[in-house]
Amino acid sequence: MKLFSYLAIDEQGREHAGTRQALTKDELTGNLLHEGLLLRHARVCRRNRAIGPRNVEALMIQLELLLRANISVVDALKLASRTSTGDCRWLALTLLERIRAGDRFSDAIAFLPDVFDPLGVALLSVGEKSGEVRVAVENFRRQLQWQRSRRSRLRRILLYPLTVSTVLILVVTFLLVYVVPSFGDLLSGLGQDLPSHTRALLWLSSAISRMGWWLLGLLVLPWLLLTFFSRFTKSRMYLRRCQLVLPLLGNVILRVRLARYSRAMAELTASNIDLLEAMKISGPVLECEYLERIMESVQARVLDGESLSSAVLDCPMLPEDYGRLLALGEASGQLPEMFSQVSDLYDSASSTQLAVIEGAASPVLMSLLGGFLMWIVLAVLGPIYDVLSVAGSF
Repeated sequence: MKLFSYLAIDEQGREHAGTRQALTKDELTGNLLHEGLLLRHARVCRRNRAIGPRNVEALMIQLELLLRANISVVDALKLASRTSTGDCRWLALTLLERIRAGDRFSDAIAFLPDVFDPLGVALLSVGEKSGEVRVAVENFRRQLQWQRSRRSRLRRILLYPLTVSTVLILVVTFLLVYVVPSFGDLLSGLGQDLPSHTRALLWLSSAISRMGWWLLGLLVLPWLLLTFFSRFTKSRMYLRRCQLVLPLLGNVILRVRLARYSRAMAELTASNIDLLEAMKISGPVLECEYLERIMESVQARVLDGESLSSAVLDCPMLPEDYGRLLALGEASGQLPEMFSQVSDLYDSASSTQLAVIEGAASPVLMSLLGGFLMWIVLAVLGPIYDVLSVAGSF
């Protein structure tokens, strides 16, 4: 099914412009003829890439503002399609066409599963049933903004160590390939035995110069293997589990994912969605199949009548404090509020841990670079200094 933007005329010669879905242009022509319209021009509303979260968030912001002004969803989508461009406009036109075809707003959202996740569909469906579509759009927009801000902060924290590591590798490679070999002939012509650390440096430089492409292939090989094995469910599950038990980073990754999951659960349970249904919808938010399987086992135990906190506490991969905090929420009857507090707590803790790792990684990387430069200086200048010392003694 394609979305066409068309221009047609009626029997009185008046022009009608709009958008409509059809399999082909001929089908669109026939549908318009049944309505007494003659097609003059039509083109497919294309999008060149997958619609990103920023475009979805931008559309939700526009809809929220328009719905606050007591404008209907259809009219709000019309205005959004006129004032937006690119993917955001395509998205507004697609939703508008689905609603015109008889779908509810939540059904139109569900028609684009590659754009809207089940969390957004659930929030909007509940909003329609309760007559609070604006509140549902606001909750969905807030959830999108929260996820985007956390991802952006995570990228910023990891950017500096990655940048320094890249620069370190490039500098070391340049020195070994272009600088050290220029001193090789000089050192070999000194006529004396070279120290072991100088011979090691010259050997390393020669090896990288001769086998540089092979070494580059060895660096790329792990990434290729991970990409290949990630296609298989069992190996992907194993890799995800290994990711969660990594030293230093494993605990941070786990808490980041649980913070995201808890935020989704807070929004859904606060919207009076059943706990089991909320757990089912929130599973994909984890973005980790291994954790999804764990939460599915927790969900099965809750379905059998066990409390959520008890099922969580019996899972060794989940933090013990996670289950204890949920137990407090169940005991007080404020589970949505507790999910929200757990999300904030884990988000803050993971950010602090990442900041500590970043702060520790920077001096370590700089020390490695400084140590390597010192090795080069001592390996090159040491023999030269020894020769000059011997010559000066005569």
